[in-house]
Amino acid sequence: KHSKAWVDNGVAPDEVIATVAEFDERVAVQIELMKEFGLRCKEAVMFRPHQDIVTAAQAGKAAAAAAECLQLRRGTKGGRLRYVPAVTPSQLAAIEHARRVAPGENDSLSDPRYQLARAIRHQRYVMELFGLTKAMLGVTAHGLRHGYAAERYQAETGVAPPVATAERADATVDLAARRLVSESLGHSRTQITSVYLGSSR
Repeated sequence: KHSKAWVDNGVAPDEVIATVAEFDERVAVQIELMKEFGLRCKEAVMFRPHQDIVTAAQAGKAAAAAAECLQLRRGTKGGRLRYVPAVTPSQLAAIEHARRVAPGENDSLSDPRYQLARAIRHQRYVMELFGLTKAMLGVTAHGLRHGYAAERYQAETGVAPPVATAERADATVDLAARRLVSESLGHSRTQITSVYLGSSR
């Protein structure tokens, strides 16, 4: 019933990313990828920007508008593979930023000094340091997935999601958009999108 997206709670993601980058650019890029592609925290930490990006044809999406897709398996729930298209200029810029921060072919976005558990704790520490918690600024890392879902839904339907407006998309268009959002977020059930977008009823 209430949007958890950062922008709907008075937090500008791009400003946060720029501020965090002055302190820790790796975590800033992780936040940027969560915003642009709906990644989970662990997925962002483990992401390898030179290995985990494939062409749309390699992803089995030859007819898609995107030239490239993120290929996500590291850190996903149950190791479930999914592909997220890179379509917008800001998404493509995020990929290039990630590749600059992790320049090696096998590099992930986590600090190479850290094991995975510590890298995830470090990300959480930085988020808390900059007030990105429910208690302080009223947002969490998961809110970036909500923001991504809302943007993807609006791009497909031309209408903001039900959680943000009383206007409703055509039922057929709404369902198709929810399927795309569900797939991009790594969920198998379309119904789960109501958590991110609000009910279509």
